[in-house]
Amino acid sequence: MSLLNRAILGVLAVACAFSLAFWMGRNSSAIVRTTEVSGTVISVVSGEGGARYFVQLNGSRTIVIPGPTLPLYPVGATVTLLKDIHENGSDKYHFPP
Repeated sequence: MSLLNRAILGVLAVACAFSLAFWMGRNSSAIVRTTEVSGTVISVVSGEGGARYFVQLNGSRTIVIPGPTLPLYPVGATVTLLKDIHENGSDKYHFPP
């Protein structure tokens, strides 16, 4: 392997390491606050590894969240979700445990 090839591979390895560190830090920010949000199940899609629930929040925003394989929440059901707000401003919805 030539010196130029080694240099290129080294630069790529460093760039990948920095990129990975950036994305891991970005996605792992601490939860600042958790609130309860209600919504209506408008669709359920079951498949391998679980189901996807399409939930309309207060008649405006529609989100898709993973849930149990068996549709515990039928279409039309009102559900209470937890909304985790992270310190970087992102939010994540999930069913209560």
